[in-house]
Order: sequence, then C-alpha cells, then structure tokens
Amino acid sequence: MTSSAHGNERTFRDTRIALDENGVITAITSRHIDDCGAYPRYEPLGCVIWSQVFPGVYRFKNARIDFSQAVTNKCPVGPNRGYSRMQHLWFLERVVDICAHELGIAADEMRLRNYIRPEEFPYTTPNGCVYDSGNYPKMLEMAKNLIGWDGWKTRQAEARKQGRMVGIGIGTTLDSGTNNFGQSQIVNPGAPFSGNSQGANCKLDIYGEVVVAVGSCPQGQGHETTAAQVVADVLNINPDLITVRTGFDTERNVHTGFSGTYASQFAVSGLSAVHGAAQKLKAEMTRLGAHVLESKPEDLEFGIGAQGPEIRSKSKGKSINYWGLANIVNVNSAVLPADLYEVTLNCRYIWRAPFKVPDTQKKYGNLTMTYASQLHIAIVEVDRETFIPKILDYVAVDDCGTVINPPIVEGQVYGATAHGIGAALLENCAYDDVGNMLTSTFSDYIPITAMNMPNVKYGHIETPSPHSYSGAKGMGEGGAAPIHTISAALQDALFEKGVFIQDSFNNPDSLFRALKGEIGQAAELVKVERRVGSKA
Repeated sequence: MTSSAHGNERTFRDTRIALDENGVITAITSRHIDDCGAYPRYEPLGCVIWSQVFPGVYRFKNARIDFSQAVTNKCPVGPNRGYSRMQHLWFLERVVDICAHELGIAADEMRLRNYIRPEEFPYTTPNGCVYDSGNYPKMLEMAKNLIGWDGWKTRQAEARKQGRMVGIGIGTTLDSGTNNFGQSQIVNPGAPFSGNSQGANCKLDIYGEVVVAVGSCPQGQGHETTAAQVVADVLNINPDLITVRTGFDTERNVHTGFSGTYASQFAVSGLSAVHGAAQKLKAEMTRLGAHVLESKPEDLEFGIGAQGPEIRSKSKGKSINYWGLANIVNVNSAVLPADLYEVTLNCRYIWRAPFKVPDTQKKYGNLTMTYASQLHIAIVEVDRETFIPKILDYVAVDDCGTVINPPIVEGQVYGATAHGIGAALLENCAYDDVGNMLTSTFSDYIPITAMNMPNVKYGHIETPSPHSYSGAKGMGEGGAAPIHTISAALQDALFEKGVFIQDSFNNPDSLFRALKGEIGQAAELVKVERRVGSKA
C-alpha cells in the first residue's frame, strides 16, 4: 500500500457550465489538477487518457479543460479501474446531476436530453476520437425497468415524508479500449510510439494438437477460454480440444510491442490476432488436406470424426485426422510436392489497428478503437442517526458489443461493480498532514468483500463495433461506474438539505460533516447564474 501504485486523485476547480433553455449542455470550462504521486509516467498518462473520453457520453462540442499534473510525496499512480478517464467521467456526471437539480429536471430526463443519440454513431468527438457504437437511451430504459424505477420513485416520495434521506442515482460511463499509443506524442512529440498491434500463433503440433499462443498475461479475465472459442469456431471443433498458452517468451514468438493485459484490448486486438492465426492455419490445413484426399479445397469440410478432429472430403467420403496431417508435415514430408514445402502448420499472425499518428500541433486524432459502456442505477439511503449510507437496490447494464462468452462478461461486470462500490464507500488512501499514509494495511483500508456487496441486478445490450472482426468491444475497466452512480444517489438524497457531493469517496464522517455544514452548503459551493431570455 505504501510502495506499489494507487489510482490517482483529481481536483476540479472553477467549473462553469452553459446550457440552453431545455437543459442541454452547450459548453464547459473547468480546471483539473491531477495528483500523480511521487513521479509521473512518460506521457504524463493522466493528461492523455481522459482525452479519449473528452465529452463522456454527451453531445456537447465546446469545452476548455485546463489540466495540470502535480507531483506529491505519495505513492506513484498506476493503472487502476480505468485509470484517469474515470475521474473525468465522474466530473461530467457530477456536472449533469448538479445542473439537473438546480434546473429542476429529472435525472433520467436530463441525461436523455444530453446523451449522444444512437443514430449519431460512429460519433467523432471534438478532439478527433471516434466512438464506434452505442445506445445509451436503450441502456437507461433497460436499467429503469430492471430496478423498477416508477415504484422506487413512489417509495422515495413516501420515505421523504417520513424524514428519511433516500436518493436515486444514475451513472453512465465509457470503457475506451485498444489504445492508439501514438497518443503519447500529444504530450511528448518525441515519444517513439504509435498505433497498436498484437501477435498470436496457432499451430498443429506433431501430436495433432491445436496449440494457440497469445502475448497477454491474464489474471482471471478468461483469455484462455475466449481464445479457444475463436479457434474452435474457425476449425469447427470443440474448444476443449484447443490448448492456449499465454505470456511472453521467445519460443512462442508472439510478443509484439503492445501485447498485454491492459487498455481493455484483448477482445479486439488479442482475439483479432488469434482469429487471423487460426485462419492461416486453416488455409494451410485445407491445402494439405486437398492434396492428401485428392479433392478440391471447396470439397473439404472441418469437423469431428470417429478418431477426433478431421478434414473430410464430402464427395469421396474420405477423411484424415489432425494427427495424420501433422505426421505428413513433421515426419513424412518426403511425400509432399514442391508447392507444399512452405506449409508448416505453424502460423503466426500480427493484427494491426488502423490508427493514424495524431496531429501533434492540433492535439487531434483517434486515440482508441472501441467504446464499451456501462449504465448503473443505485438506490441509497443515508441513516439520519449514524449517517451510514446503505444501498437498497442496484442494477448494472453493460454494452460491450458482440458478447463472446456471456458468463465471463457478466462476471467481469460483477467484479468491476464490487471494485467501484468499494471505492465509493469503503476504500480510501488517507494521509496525515505531513504525508504519512494512515491506511497502509487492509485492516485500515477496508477493501470490499462479499459481506459488503448488495445484490446486483444485471442486464446487457449489444451494439456491435464496426472495428473488430467479431463486433466485440474491449471491456473490464468500467469499475468506476458505481462511483458516479452512488455519488448521484447521495446527491439526490441530500440536495434538499443544501449538500452537493463534491468527492468520489463518501463515508459516514464526510456525510455527517456535510450535513452539519462544515462542508457542502449549496450557496458556498455552487453559484448559478441565469440569464433571462438568453439561450446560454
């Protein structure tokens, strides 16, 4: 806790919002101060990654963000729960909620008025990023149905008559995946990075076993399972017959510059590389099978026979299994004609994203390839005597494009939700006035456990990405959605008492002090200027 890496802190100052007469945001100006800990990364990363999601899920085109990064005597910052962009998205969600409350517009209606519309995809943001696909209104509709929105609004009104502080909050977030690493040049034009690529190797080994090697190092995300699915679909066999090897080494020869488990990219770049390698292997097996079975390539079919995986000639009724194919190439190669000498049944494929180097003068360009999205709704009550916030109901809706493995996706959503709830209500890296860390163990830090988790209702939609071969988007870094959502619910619960939620972490102590007026009085925190007759 004191010598590794933490998620970063960001402070927002001097924020001004322009809206038209319908509550549609037209412009934002703000000053962001980023705490990067003991020393910055090479980019600095915090400045660049939030620009991948510059407008969040909203349509505004005009914004001025004055971004500064500060070095402090704290633990260095590292990628965690969707590093950097999630702080900016939290800021945007706070902006939307505060404006909605001030203008008397319902939280769901405020978002519908400002969301990027489904028909506007692919959507180019003011700084050149291209959102591939999405349908935020549909996600909101599904989440409201799952949580029983109208019923909770009725119960909330009844609770408030009893003096109970119950709030309903919505949080919408983006998970930008498959980075254009040329983004580093926006801050450092001399950085020797651009684009994105991943490699994979697919072979039929000497024993007739299909072996796939990928350059990622998964920690439970299911890369082995999904890679096996992709190859099995290509070869028309069961995924259990595929062996997947992960990690970097010279034997597997799959490491490219951006291979790895980060940037929500494996479903797009990693599996695209796996798919390409599998297609190359299938092409070689088809050529070899056509020769052995004395058939035309179009007469062959892949499948499972009496002796396991095989290639069959549909017209001649003959087949050869995978061991037989491997035997010919590895130990019986003298029977091969010269035009099949290059067939190795050991195929490497490099997938490269169609990125261009960003314009370093205009700071403009597409910085990432896919945009998964998450929309959560939480019902939260703050106890009047203890000030402990309690989650009464919770729903999470996810859109990661075409789903490859539904149980893996659902499991990642639950895990990310747990992380986000922990960050919103329990987990806090606290320091004293001279920089000593006060929460250096898990006893002090209070990580979330099954004992703290509410029952989460889950739903998903699919808006396929045009940028990946399968329509899948990268996902898994939507862990901050609960922070947005719980902040919105607390705001809704406490707004009538003059409190604005201005921090992503809220515990009984901070809520007590806010309610007692030590922090958070509306007149002191937010100044609203209405210009009668003006559209801005």
